Amino acid sequence: MATLSKRQRLDAELIKQLNERDFKKASTSLKNYAYKHGNCMTVKFLEAEIKTEELFSECQGAFQVSTNEATVNNLEKQLTGILSTDNEKECLFKVYEESRIVLMKLHLIKNKFDKCLNIFKQMSSDSLKNIRRCLLTADAYAMKGICIEKENSNNINEAIECYETAVVYLLRTLMDSPMNKISSKLSQKSFASSSNAATINISPILFSSLNRLILLLTKKGDTRRLISILRILLKASKAQTFGAQNVRQLASYNLASTLSKNVSKSNYEAKIAITDKFSEFCDPNEDYVFVHETLIQEMVLVLQISETMLNLDPLLDMSPAFAKARSSLLQKADCMYNQTVITLLPRGFQSLVLSGINPSLKYTFDHHHIWQLYSLIMCQSGQQKAAIAALEECYRIDGNPHIALTIAKKNYELDRPDCDRGIELSQLALKKMNDMEYMSIEKSRAWLSIGLGKALKARSTVVKELKKSLRQEALSAYGKAHELDRHDPTPILFSALELAEDRKIGQSFSKVKQALHLDPEYLPALHLIALLLTSKKQYADAKVSVDKSLDMYPKDTLLLSIKCNIELALGYKESALQTCLEFFKLTRTLQKNDSAACNIEELNGSTSKYTTSFVKGDQSSDQQSTILGICGKTTCESRSLTKAWLLVAEVYLKCDRYEDVEDCLNEALSLNPLASSIFVIRGRLRELEKNYEGALHLYNLALTSDPTEMKAVDYLSDILFVMGNSELAENLLRNAAAMDITSHTIWFKLGKVMENNEDYDNAMQCFTYALHLEATCPIIPFTSIDLRL
Repeated sequence: MATLSKRQRLDAELIKQLNERDFKKASTSLKNYAYKHGNCMTVKFLEAEIKTEELFSECQGAFQVSTNEATVNNLEKQLTGILSTDNEKECLFKVYEESRIVLMKLHLIKNKFDKCLNIFKQMSSDSLKNIRRCLLTADAYAMKGICIEKENSNNINEAIECYETAVVYLLRTLMDSPMNKISSKLSQKSFASSSNAATINISPILFSSLNRLILLLTKKGDTRRLISILRILLKASKAQTFGAQNVRQLASYNLASTLSKNVSKSNYEAKIAITDKFSEFCDPNEDYVFVHETLIQEMVLVLQISETMLNLDPLLDMSPAFAKARSSLLQKADCMYNQTVITLLPRGFQSLVLSGINPSLKYTFDHHHIWQLYSLIMCQSGQQKAAIAALEECYRIDGNPHIALTIAKKNYELDRPDCDRGIELSQLALKKMNDMEYMSIEKSRAWLSIGLGKALKARSTVVKELKKSLRQEALSAYGKAHELDRHDPTPILFSALELAEDRKIGQSFSKVKQALHLDPEYLPALHLIALLLTSKKQYADAKVSVDKSLDMYPKDTLLLSIKCNIELALGYKESALQTCLEFFKLTRTLQKNDSAACNIEELNGSTSKYTTSFVKGDQSSDQQSTILGICGKTTCESRSLTKAWLLVAEVYLKCDRYEDVEDCLNEALSLNPLASSIFVIRGRLRELEKNYEGALHLYNLALTSDPTEMKAVDYLSDILFVMGNSELAENLLRNAAAMDITSHTIWFKLGKVMENNEDYDNAMQCFTYALHLEATCPIIPFTSIDLRL
C-alpha cells in the first residue's frame, strides 16, 4: 500500500481544513507549510483562495457579497498569474486548475458571468477530473449552472445538467466513492483516512446550486427525478453529524415537501429512479437505507430527520452580530414546522406534531407565527392553559386586540374560569380598538367579552351584593354590545339568560324573542325559550318547542336531555325512557365518529385510565375521592356533554333505573372527572342504599370540587338534619341562601330547620319565598346553557 510523504500529509491536512471551511485554522497551517517548503506557488495560491473564500464566509447565497473592489482586483491579478507549469509533482494540489475555479468565484462576485463561463470552457473535463478536491470541482459546475441561468434563463436543461454534476462531485465527497482516487500511486483508503471526508462543509455557491436544482426540477415537473436525487443525498449524508447537516436538512425538508405536494398513495414508489450519472451511488443489491412501505412513513421519517438536523446546533446568541444567521435559522424553522403541521396534522398524528413543536419554541424569540401555531395545536389537544400561555406570547409580540379577546375567551372556558384576567384583557382590547378607531362590530365583541366575564364571575361569587352588582355590570356591557351591533343576537341572548337566572322571567322572555327574531335558528336561544316555558309551568308548549328545535338540530344532546325531563314532568315515563335511549344511541354515534377521525394516535391524554375505578356503585367512597387529584383536559364540548349525561342520569334516577344511572355517571366521569354533579348523584344512590356515611362523604367531595353546588348543600342538609345535627344544617343552608337566592329548595329546607327550632315567623317567610321562587323554577337550571363566545 502506497504511503504519503511528509509534504503530502501536510497537503492532506490543509485539504481537510479547506473542506471544513475552517479558514482561520487553514491560515495557521499554511504559515507552517510556508516555513517548511518556502513561499512557493502553492502557498501563494492557497493564500489567495482563503481570502476569496472569506468573502463568502458570512453570506447565505452566491450573490449576497459586498466587498472592496480593489481587494477583488488584487486577488484576480494574483490568480491570473498562475500558469500550468506551476503544478508541482509531489503536491496534492493542482494549483493551475484549482486557481481557475477560484478565479471563476471572483468573476461571480463581480457578476461577470460571461468571463466565468469562458474560464470554465477553457478547462477540459480531464483537468476537472484530475482535481483531487471534489468539492472545488462541484463549485465549478455549480457556478457554470448559475452563470447559464443568468445569461440565458430559457436554457434550463443545461443548467440542470450542471447542477446535477455538482451534486455528483458532492456525493463522491460524502460517500467517499472509489471514483475519488487521488492517483494510481495513492490508495483511496489512505487518502480517506487523511482527508477525513466525514467533516466536510459545503460553500454558499454549492448550497445555492442545490436550491436552484430543486426549484428547476419542481418547475419542470420532473418529480420522480427530484425525489431520487434527494433520497441519494440523504443516503450519502446519513453519517454526517457536523459538516453536511445543512445539506441533510435541505434534502430532508424538500423531500418531505415534494412528497406532500406531488405524490399520492396511488403513484408512490419507494424505489429510486436513477440515471447513469448517479448509478455509482446506488447498489441495486443493497436495500434502500430508509426502510418504509408507505408514503406517510417516508414523510414522517424525512420530517424527523429535517427537525433533527435543525436542532443539532441551534443559534441562541441574541447579539446583533448574529442577526443575519438567526434570521436564516428562524426562516428554516418556520418552513420546516409549517410543513410538519401541513403533512401530519390532517392525518391525525397530533402527538407527533406536538413532540416536534415543543422543542421548536427555542427558535421563536419574538416570532409570532410559531407561537400562534403552537397555541392552535394546544387548543385542539385540549391543553387550554398551554394554549393561553402561547397566545399571551402572541399578544406580547404584536398587541393585536383580537388575540387579547381570544385569550379572554380561553380564560372563560377553563374548568375554573379566570374571569379577572379575561375582563382585564377585554378592556385592554376595547381601549386599543377605541384608540385605533376599529369598526363598531369589532368593539361590540369586546363589550360582549367584558359582559361575559362579569356574568361568569357573578355565577361563581358567594357574596349576594357582589353577585347583584356583577349582574348589573354584565347587563350594561351586553347593552353596549347590542348598540354597536344590532344584527348580532348573542348580546340579547346573554342578557336574556342573565335575567332568567335572576328570575326576571317576563323580561327574559321578551329578550329571547328578540334574539330569535334576528336568528330563528339560534340554538342557545332555542334552549332558553324551552326552559323559560317550563319555568312558567307550560310543559306542553315547552315540549312542542323542543320537538321543533330537534327537527333543526337532531344531534343536540342538551335538547334531548331537556325533552326527557319535560316528558317525565308530564307523566310520560315510557316516552322519557325512550328519549333517554335515543340520547344513548346519539352519543355512541358521536363518539364513534370522533374516534374514526383521530387516527392511530391518542389525541387527549385524559383520564380514561381512571374511569374503570367507578364502573360499579359498590366502590368505596375513598376510591372515588382520588378523582380530586386528577386534572383532566376538559373542553367546553366535553363539559356540555357531561351536563347532558347528568340530566339524563337524573331522569333514570326518578324512574328507579339505578344501573342506567351508573352508566350515565361513568360516561360523564370519562368526559369531566371533576364535575361536582357526579358526586351529588352518586351520593343520592348511596342514600337510597341507606349508606348515609358514604353519601355524606360524596356530598362533601361535591362541595370540595364546587362550593356553589346547591344540590349538594340541599341533600347534605337533609342528612345532617336526620342525624340530629340541625345547627350545622342551619348554618349550611344560611350560607347557601346567601350565595344563591333563587334556589327554592334551599329556602324551603331552611324554613323546615327554623320550624324545627320553633322560629315560626322566619320559617313562614322562608316558606313564602320558596313558594314564590318555585313558581319560576325551570325544569333544569338555566346554568345548563353554556355562556360561550
